[in-house]
Amino acid sequence: GLVAVLRDIRGNAPIERVRAVRCPPLEPEAWTAAEVSKLLAACDSIPAAGRWRWLLVISLAYYTGLDYSDIKRIERRHFAPGGGLVYRRHKTGGIPTGGVPAEVLALIDQHCPRKGPLLSMGFSDEWFRMVFAGIVKRAGLFGTFKKLRKSSGSGVEASSPGKGHKHLGNTRAIFERHYEARKLTRAEPTMPPAVKMPRAS
Repeated sequence: GLVAVLRDIRGNAPIERVRAVRCPPLEPEAWTAAEVSKLLAACDSIPAAGRWRWLLVISLAYYTGLDYSDIKRIERRHFAPGGGLVYRRHKTGGIPTGGVPAEVLALIDQHCPRKGPLLSMGFSDEWFRMVFAGIVKRAGLFGTFKKLRKSSGSGVEASSPGKGHKHLGNTRAIFERHYEARKLTRAEPTMPPAVKMPRAS
């Protein structure tokens, strides 16, 4: 870009070498367990009839580390009786090692079909982003739905070093570049730290 500007200014005159500027790698940002609890609490503003969907989609993203496209594909059969996830990611074919606590599994069994995808939000992806942005704002936070995946992997890595990438079903290099927020405090082992789950209705 700088070379193009210089050529426009200098015309046919010689142009000195423009040195590249190397920026330090950006550290991914993640929410803490307390902040995810705020996010769930902010769902109280959603009408009771549809509130459970938002509690569930946020909880699934946080505990399993799946992105929205995979959350829309998972079914009840992908969860073991104890809440462990048995699923192959659509995008990469990776197998994440996450799972959900009993209360999230109970929410699934209460509201979701036994066969087929668990969640049908009933509106476009753009509307999903708008509603979620409103939840984030009411919680006094900043970030998109993708931040939940980073929070999930970072929480596991903080508590069990070396396991964050396995939790998300990524390679170690991809995880360190895109998902590991090293500033998170230490958490409970094997999965992201537990969050307080509001009542769905």
